[in-house]
Parts: sequence; C-alpha cells; structure tokens
Amino acid sequence: MTAPPTTPTPSSAPAASSSIEALAELDAALERVITATGDELSGLASEDHQVQTLFLRGFEEVRNRMALVDNHILTAADRTVLSDHHDHRTSGDVLREVVNLDAHTAQARVRSEKYVAEHRSMTGETIPAQFPHIAAVQQSGAATPAQVDRLIRIMLRLAKVAAFSDDQRAMAERILASNVDVLNPTELGQLADQIRDRIDPDGDIPDEDVNEATRRANWGTNPDGTLWFNGRFTAEAGAAITTVLDSLSRRNDSPDTPDTRSAEQRRHDAVETVFTHALNSNGLPATGGTPATVIITMTQDQVDTGRGTARLADGTAVSTGTAFRLADQATICSVLFSPTGAILDLGRSCRIASPNQTIALYSRDKGCSFPGCTVPAKWTQRHHVTSWQTGGRTDIANLTLVCHFHHHNFERLGWACEMRGGLPWWIPPADKDPDQTPRLHQRLHPPGNLDPLEPDPPGS
Repeated sequence: MTAPPTTPTPSSAPAASSSIEALAELDAALERVITATGDELSGLASEDHQVQTLFLRGFEEVRNRMALVDNHILTAADRTVLSDHHDHRTSGDVLREVVNLDAHTAQARVRSEKYVAEHRSMTGETIPAQFPHIAAVQQSGAATPAQVDRLIRIMLRLAKVAAFSDDQRAMAERILASNVDVLNPTELGQLADQIRDRIDPDGDIPDEDVNEATRRANWGTNPDGTLWFNGRFTAEAGAAITTVLDSLSRRNDSPDTPDTRSAEQRRHDAVETVFTHALNSNGLPATGGTPATVIITMTQDQVDTGRGTARLADGTAVSTGTAFRLADQATICSVLFSPTGAILDLGRSCRIASPNQTIALYSRDKGCSFPGCTVPAKWTQRHHVTSWQTGGRTDIANLTLVCHFHHHNFERLGWACEMRGGLPWWIPPADKDPDQTPRLHQRLHPPGNLDPLEPDPPGS
C-alpha cells in the first residue's frame, strides 16, 4: 500500500526539511499499523479482548498526542505570519480555508496552542503554558482534544470570577486535569461545578457572579446552511427565555389539524417565531447604516416561476418557497443586475404591512386566523392571501394574521385562504371536507350565524 498522494514527501518538498521527512516517516509507520490491524488472519480481529483493549487505549493516546503537532503548526504559523501568505486574517482562517476544518475545530486548535503550549519570548526565553496541568495531560496523550478544549474553556470562565484566588484556580485546574482518564467533556463540566462548591462551601462566592462570568452563547452555520446554537444563560435570562419559549412551544392542535410536531420541533419553531418577531419589529440596531435585514438574491425568472434556488447573503441556498415566505414579511429592495453582475438599476417597493395596518389586523383578527388556532396576535405573522409575487396588494383586504406553524404548513396540509366580506375564510382540503365548505375562526364570527359569502373580488 502506497502513501496517499496528498502526503508530502522529501522529494516533493520545496527544499530539504526535517519536518517533512518526519511526516513521511510517520505516514509510513501509520501504513504499517493500518496493514497490521486490518489483516484478516493476524490483525486485531484475531486478538483477544485484552489485546484489543490495550491497542484501543494505546492508539488513542498516540492520536491525542497529535495535538502537540497542531500546537507547533500554529506556533510556527503565528511566528511567520502564514496567514499573510494565504491572504487570510488569522491562523484559524488558514485552518478553515487550507485544510477545510469547521470553525469549531479550528478555534479549539487555536485555543490549545494559545493556552497549553509553551512559547518563546522575543529574547528566546521560554514562556510556560498558561494552564500547565492541562498541558501535561495533553503531552502525555491522556486527554482527548475535546477534553482539553473543555478544560481550557472551563478555566477561562473561572478566570472571570473575581472571588477566586490564583491558588484556587490552580487547584481547580489540577483536580480537573487529574480526572481526564475517567470523565468525558460533559462530566468534566459537572466536576467543575462540584469544585466550585468545595472551594466555596459556605456560598461566599455569589452564584450571580459565577453565572455572570460563565454566561455564553455560541452559534455558527453548518455546511448545509442550517444553524447550530448552544450556550449557558444566567438565571435571569433563563427565566425570560423559558417563559417566552414555553408559551410559544405548546402544542397547537385544532379540530381539523392536529399538531404532529415533536417537542424539539415545537421549541425550534418557537425560537424562530421570537427572532422573526424581533426582525420585523423595526427595533433592532442598524448595521452599517442599514436596518437589520435578511438579504435574498433571486433571478426575475425565479420570482416569475417560483422555481429554482435563491441565495442568502452568506451564500446559503434556500428554495424559492422559503424565499417567498421570508419576503412576505419583509421590505423588498429590487436590484437589477447585468449578465456580468454589474448593478443596472435599484428600485424599492414596500411589501410589508405598515404599523397602522398591523394595528388594524390585530384589532380585526385578534390572533392567528386559522380555524381553532389560539396563538395571540403579537406572535403572529402577516400573510398575503393573494401572494405579492402574483400581484397581491399590501392592504387590509389582502392580509391576515397567521402563526408560524400555520404560515409554514397550511399549503402543505391542503388548506387555502380567501377573503370574503373583508374576513379571512379558510377552505379545508377535500379529504377533510368533501364539500370544502369555507370556515371562519370562531373569534371572527359576528353575533348570529354567518354563512360563507362569495369571495371578495381582487383589489376590493
């Protein structure tokens, strides 16, 4: 078995290099390990469980020690400003662009080099690792990169707690590092909480101070355009968040459309509802002189046909259906491009309900207008009954309030909406009502019985 073609060898290096030669030797040794462990007759499958376990642990230690090479790579990159050579701002950017690491992995390697690697001063003196106990378990191979990064982040948060002394932080680091052989990254975080309680058995360090110092929120975009998010919130922020999200993530059953979403999906939709509400409230700070805006790029053909793929500002692909749903809640700015990408014309047409129109909708619909829905008006979205891309006007006679769930799902569920007598009537699918009798939300019924009227003429 030959080495992979991407592996540098002394002959392919631009000049004699001890680092490249050592890498080639490592690659050759790895080939021998791959061959030896994978052999059907004499490989790991032929060994007893004791040998397999011994190899598993030993190989993991070797793999963990690869982080030391990562540290050296980044130290050299910073010292020689490798980022300039690749036209990037930081070494983390180089890792993402040159070797295609995701942002989380790249930042973890940057933190490792910064906090647990030794450095040299301008005069050649050795600068010890900032977290020596974590450095020791990394050097021995006892800690995985995930454990090392969790320990670093724990110590950085403890460093923000003013009530902790330097000796107490050093003791916490020593205890945490000594447990990497028995605790995974999550359990190390739990141990950190226990250590804090031991250091402060009488509660002299206020929880508020610790929570304030360890608060965090992180997010990023996955390769497929979806978003990951995690964090740790203070008790005060947590109370506000759970109060809002618990209210918005309740099941939204109605007699004809049971809510089939999982609890996780309902919580996701609740978060989207909150942020969509914030985006549409016109209360967000401007960025670069422009109100906070979701930018979508579509061709005129995509607008006309509803087919194809639109693009968000960061290049993420979304369906034209998703783009239309976003645009239904937005101010549209049209930009005409030439075939070469030059801007030929800039126009602007308002597609979003004005504040006065929204107040009128709140007053009329009082909440989601879909039959049986109980979502209040303040958590709804404004929906064009006749879509704007097909000529629907932005006026009260063509608008109704719908919640996130029904705005995104009524068409998929087979429902349609029509304005009749200035009110939004919903037509069920034939499999639910063969006669497809239009239905009006109970809260919109005036006193007495109201039979369905004829559809309002366009523009009335």
